[in-house]
Amino acid sequence: MKIILENVSIRRENKDLLKSIYLTINSGDNLAILGEDEFSKTLLAETIKGKHFHSGEILFLDDHQLPFSPKIAYLDQQITLKNKSNISNFYLQQRFNSMDSEDTYTVREELMTKGTEGEVRFWLQKFDILHRADIPLLQLSNGEKRKIQLIIHLLQKPNLLILNRAFDGLDQESRRQLHQMISHLSAEGVMVIMVADIREIPICISSFVEMKNGEMIQGGQLKDYSISTPLSEGMHREIPSIRKIVEGEDLIRMKNVSIRYGENVLLQNINWEVKSGECWQIKGKNGSGKSTLLSLINGDNPQAYAQDIQLFGKKRGSGESIWDLKKKIGWVSSELAASFPRNTNVAQVIGSGFYDTIGLFRKLEEEQRSKVEAWLNYFSLQEKRSHAWYTLAIEEKIQVLMARALAKEPFFLVLDEPFQGIPITKIRELISFLKEVYIKTQMSIIMVSHYTDEIPDFIHYSLELDKEKKVN
Repeated sequence: MKIILENVSIRRENKDLLKSIYLTINSGDNLAILGEDEFSKTLLAETIKGKHFHSGEILFLDDHQLPFSPKIAYLDQQITLKNKSNISNFYLQQRFNSMDSEDTYTVREELMTKGTEGEVRFWLQKFDILHRADIPLLQLSNGEKRKIQLIIHLLQKPNLLILNRAFDGLDQESRRQLHQMISHLSAEGVMVIMVADIREIPICISSFVEMKNGEMIQGGQLKDYSISTPLSEGMHREIPSIRKIVEGEDLIRMKNVSIRYGENVLLQNINWEVKSGECWQIKGKNGSGKSTLLSLINGDNPQAYAQDIQLFGKKRGSGESIWDLKKKIGWVSSELAASFPRNTNVAQVIGSGFYDTIGLFRKLEEEQRSKVEAWLNYFSLQEKRSHAWYTLAIEEKIQVLMARALAKEPFFLVLDEPFQGIPITKIRELISFLKEVYIKTQMSIIMVSHYTDEIPDFIHYSLELDKEKKVN
């Protein structure tokens, strides 16, 4: 198969989104779409898939150079799996409520609508998730949902596989498996196009294009690629006022904590203590219970009240409300970023942190408004304060969520895979920002990431959950 793009452009509301793209992908070649402009990268991939009206021409030619219509599978960056009511917009805490699982298909039920029993079993084994076949989709971790989404597309037996940030949320072993899988599919004649992070390029990918502001600014053989944007070391601005934390006070104490839903054990015999000033990395494979562990801290998991858990020196369920807890905890995650209504504006998202709501439903006080403005200024987002949430680049969304978390001056900050989908050139800038926050405040930071180069050097403690859900 050969793909030819000739003068492909997209213009909307007098704005050029794609500008005169000329590109040829020859039979046997696979393409990485690179660069820090995630919008332009995704738009090009979606246009090849046929999701957008465009000018110019996109030709698909078979091995005889004759036009044909390939079977295209497109893996979106956003994970979307529907329940039995055909609803995909789950609320943020939904997977921690066992009653809601009754309305969601199991892994096996979902996949059996896409392929045969043998094919489903083959792919579940390949991705080391066969033991989760009868678990409701809602109870899967984000990394496990990513695997199921991949399997759904692979069961289509496509000629062209387009992957948008397919490695996001996968643990190290799962990423290795996916590298092998992509190379195997390529050897069998499947053409692969990837919207990718330069850190995760399978060996079968031979060519690249780099996108910026709707234009293809460079392209060629992958071995000749060099990052066109210099790596930033930080923002070089004064961080808005945050109180300094008193070190050594009890923040979190868990004793023999176990969480299960029916026969599905999520955590078992967890013993963990965190004191103020300590910074921790939470490690573990996909499905090991990392997000479940964090949900016990943030008040999102109702099973926390039946466990021996203390937060800020008080046992859960001893009289404090969930809102009393949340106002002391800053929270940033890729899952939270996907939860806000599309048309909520940037200033409202930051302001909602004072009330820990997904959207702003009350008027801010003058001091709160001043803090919102201070953080908008710090991240150079003043001109976007009224922009709709969905219009922001992913790195801007994470900046806004960090502002939302820190504006209320929490006692500690939780970062659950905060850098998913963010270009490597921006990750270093955000890590430098987090280090400045820690130096200035001694605030405890608890972080989950599957990449060692995303962990700031001031995080010295680690908690690892193994497949049996126990602490190592």
